[in-house]
Amino acid sequence: ILKSNGLTVHQTHAPFNRYGSYGDKHILCMDRCMEATAYMGAEYIAVHGDEFDFENMEFSEEAALNYNHNYFVPYVEKAGKMGFKMAFETVFEENSRGRRRYTSNPEDLLKLILSFNSENAVCCWDFGHANVQFPKTAPEWIEKYARSEMGYAAPDEIVFIDSTVEN
Repeated sequence: ILKSNGLTVHQTHAPFNRYGSYGDKHILCMDRCMEATAYMGAEYIAVHGDEFDFENMEFSEEAALNYNHNYFVPYVEKAGKMGFKMAFETVFEENSRGRRRYTSNPEDLLKLILSFNSENAVCCWDFGHANVQFPKTAPEWIEKYARSEMGYAAPDEIVFIDSTVEN
């Protein structure tokens, strides 16, 4: 239907769990979204790399990095096998729950992406989210990603999107 109407799907967006339960329902949603991404021929599936089990763990940047890496590594591998890439999206801090959102800092986001050591893990730069989180320094962060000025190699790809988030 899409191609016959001249439409192309470049990316999809996975369901995000936002610190909910990590049971079969979320796994089923992720699996279905990945199947839909492949079916539609999209190049990327955008995800939020800010999952964390606040009920059973004490938050730290290292714990959040490890948690998200372990949570997403099978999906990064599966995405590559299915013919698309997993794009970890810039998110903004949301203190309404009194919890820090991992990857609301661009350096944390890059560390997570690089932890997979895979060409199937890339950055999804959401301009709306970046405008909320760091409106004055967003262009500098984009340059740092593109030029690998953060002390380690940046991903080969940055997927740019815009969202409707306003500050």
